[in-house]
Amino acid sequence: MKHLALAFVFGLVCSAPVAAAPLYDNLAYGSGTGEGLVTAGPLANSFSTDASPFSFSALKLSLGVITEQDGGSATVSLLSDAGDMPGAAIAALGTVLNNDLTATFSVVSLSFAPIALSANTRYWIS
Repeated sequence: MKHLALAFVFGLVCSAPVAAAPLYDNLAYGSGTGEGLVTAGPLANSFSTDASPFSFSALKLSLGVITEQDGGSATVSLLSDAGDMPGAAIAALGTVLNNDLTATFSVVSLSFAPIALSANTRYWIS
């Protein structure tokens, strides 16, 4: 059984045509405690783009695991918005293996092929 704990704070790195810059970053607000995927179910956090479209290609999450080395994993996905709630999956961004985590929360970075994000739109990471 997976026991992945997630301090759902994350940083999004999106790039406009010129240079990469964070679109949303609340990693500094992580407290070292989090919600369990097994007990709380799927977890999600939303963010919104501004007036310009972005190319989304990297994500940082603060993650820890309760039961190390149990072979479990969690898939991180980008979701659409469904009336201020997580909507349909747009893309799988990566898989995090419990074996790669420890009980101490740490930042995990995911990189993937660029995904075009529309301007003035809410998205969810789950």
